[in-house]
Amino acid sequence: MEEIRASVISINFEGDNGFKIVRAREKGGGIISIVGKLEGVGEGDPLILRGEYNEHPVYGKEFLVKDFEFDQEAKEESIVRFISSNRMKGIGEKKARKIVEKFGEDTINILKNSPDKLLEINGIGENNIKMIKESIAELGDTFDSLIFLNFLGFGSALSYKILESMEGDIESEIRENPYILIKKVKGIGFKLADRAAKRLGIPDDSPFRLKSYILYLLESSLEEGHTFLHREELENLFISEMSSSSEVFTEMIESLLEEEEIVVIDTAVYLKYVYEIEQKIVDKLLILKKHPFVFSLKPSEKTINEIENKWGIKVDETQKDVILNVINNKLSIITGGPGTGKTTILKFIISLLKQNGKTVFIAAPTGRAAKRMSETSGEEAKTIHRLLEYIPGKEGFMKNRFNPLEAEAVIIDEASMMDIFIFYRLLDALGPNTQLILVGDHYQLPPVGPGYVFRDLVNSGKIPVYFLEKIYRRDEDSLISLNALKVKRGEMPEIGGKEDKISDFYFIKRNKEDDILKLILELYLERIPSKFMVDPFSDSIQILTPIYRGVIGVDNLNKIVQSELNSSGKGIKHYEKIFKKGDKVMQLKNNYEKDVFNGDIGRVKRINHYTQTIEIDYYDKTVVYERKEFNEITLAYAISIHKSQGSEYDYVIVPITKSQGIMLQRNLIYTAITRAKKMMIFVGDPEALEIAVKNNTPLKRNSRIYELVVERL
Repeated sequence: MEEIRASVISINFEGDNGFKIVRAREKGGGIISIVGKLEGVGEGDPLILRGEYNEHPVYGKEFLVKDFEFDQEAKEESIVRFISSNRMKGIGEKKARKIVEKFGEDTINILKNSPDKLLEINGIGENNIKMIKESIAELGDTFDSLIFLNFLGFGSALSYKILESMEGDIESEIRENPYILIKKVKGIGFKLADRAAKRLGIPDDSPFRLKSYILYLLESSLEEGHTFLHREELENLFISEMSSSSEVFTEMIESLLEEEEIVVIDTAVYLKYVYEIEQKIVDKLLILKKHPFVFSLKPSEKTINEIENKWGIKVDETQKDVILNVINNKLSIITGGPGTGKTTILKFIISLLKQNGKTVFIAAPTGRAAKRMSETSGEEAKTIHRLLEYIPGKEGFMKNRFNPLEAEAVIIDEASMMDIFIFYRLLDALGPNTQLILVGDHYQLPPVGPGYVFRDLVNSGKIPVYFLEKIYRRDEDSLISLNALKVKRGEMPEIGGKEDKISDFYFIKRNKEDDILKLILELYLERIPSKFMVDPFSDSIQILTPIYRGVIGVDNLNKIVQSELNSSGKGIKHYEKIFKKGDKVMQLKNNYEKDVFNGDIGRVKRINHYTQTIEIDYYDKTVVYERKEFNEITLAYAISIHKSQGSEYDYVIVPITKSQGIMLQRNLIYTAITRAKKMMIFVGDPEALEIAVKNNTPLKRNSRIYELVVERL
């Protein structure tokens, strides 16, 4: 086994479990690819690596890593990186290397106290010295801190964020406990803090590190939808990763309890703030439910007829009962699948409430859902974040218990998409007199964030729930709504395409994944566009798939469709993705400064290689992304079924095979079907569809909302 020292230039690939392919400069000047598990490694990091050289047939010489450590003595490379950054005017990388070669670790002292000595170096003149002095004067007292943070591997933006978030002797505080960064600085998690700790020589069994890892596991569980972890599961994860013992785990848990970082209820271990949010949700619901509600309305037949004439629709006696019950109830839920009349009922509810002088606010969790609600209801609908006046960068809202919404009724559509955090924020902004109406489909997939609030409230039996099951919106030959209902009941869908009639629901059998891929490309690129005059770059047609990896996963489908549909032109690379002019792309998270939201689909209008920016057209606006923002967008020829929630598409294509494993769930198939408006096409193995339809046990989420509501409401 050989040992080398190298400094990372760039990260070319980053996979699961810390696996990376990086470009690095070996000590001595040569450039080499380094391949292996390099968890926590970032650009500029000085490393000591042990492993062996290999000659790759395509990529040439590379070094296969067996293990590594951060080079605590390699400060010179971090000094080069810092003084050649945009924080120091007058020094580029070549001049920086010359300076460090001459003065070594004394470089910082020279820059601060004797910058004129730099004139001894060929290529550095009086003008360079002037700019260096100006830069040091501008940095002032932060100069030493920035040098220290740079050595720890933090980039410019994160370094300044640390300076803004921490006070006093930052270096001493971080040297004592680098994991304090997790608590004090948004954007720094366990892995970044652990990387800094390794550079500072903090031992692996430090209590700071062990307790931070427990908190990291609990934070990570939120991303999987859990609000807590069971103690046994948490202990097993801790012991496995930290190579520790049950005794040490118990000691760390007791210490975290004393520090009030966690709460333990029976076997459930919570982050304290998450525990409090679950409790506060039930507190708020209790206030809403118990507070007097004096509104009483029984509209006349004439009023009902006027609204029917306005919208050109008719409501039956069942729908009238739902409408009357909801408008006369302080807190109520409407749930139903596609075509069951949710939109019709909402139109009547909104009209009746407004006719009787009520101020009504309408919102939905995502931008696309809010936009669709506006189109179908004829009323302005906002995202919940915009309704509550979210403050970008502050993770706060202008609307809260101290400044509540000035609404007498609030209607939330697609409520199944709300996690515990946004639901609590909504409840916190409601006055005790405000009427709350939640509308959705409790059989949809759970929200991306933690909890399963809508389903738990529906199942609790403590809040009036109105189940819509009769299908109203259905053409005589349409199978989409019918099959959604059949799948919901655990029945196999009815397949169309018989007797030479065009159906809106197909299953095309293919056994091999390569054959499935080939047919999907044919449907997406040729058959549907030519038959129905659909632009494959638009969001009228969409490939949905349960998984990201593999031949028929999101990543490969996007890559292949892009190569077939948009192969010309020079793109701009971002890690493993390339964005090109004309590409169909999707926004991955809400960005209120840009006014684009999670799930919004647009098209690349222009790429500027000089400024490294991408311009994307979304509906009626153009949005510009800088390179640092490229992680907010992705190719969208294919997207996950989870990401499609709150959206509808005219034509939907879904690959399905047994290899999709645990993702073969009834509610996943149901969600995919309910996204289609004009045509639903499955391609793959009929047995896989049958497995999914029979599997009505989706992955369980740890949450106590249901129990708390049943117990307290």
